[in-house]
Amino acid sequence: MLDKPGKASYDTPASFRVIVLLKNLSKILERVTASRLSLLARHVGLLHPHQTGSLPDLSTFDATSTFAHEVRLLQRLGSKVSSLFLLINGGFDNVDPGQLTSALRAKGANKYLVA
Repeated sequence: MLDKPGKASYDTPASFRVIVLLKNLSKILERVTASRLSLLARHVGLLHPHQTGSLPDLSTFDATSTFAHEVRLLQRLGSKVSSLFLLINGGFDNVDPGQLTSALRAKGANKYLVA
């Protein structure tokens, strides 16, 4: 509770501001849980070793450095290299999963990608 400034008397509840910390506590708990789960997922091998999105201690710089290294390595070995970048966050929120699966299969997408 905080005093409201300029009140003549602080004898009534209307003289105070209520501060709710529940939102802040839930954000802290969510961050701690996400951090622990990401470390566990990396430790048991659920994530690709080069996964960087939303993980602590890994940045966009790490991702681009790894990508550039892999491209140069493949080029040195005589391979032709291409890449495809997609921004898909929130893109599937309103998509019917059955229609998406059918469309991907019709286009000849790999089974692992459809799954």
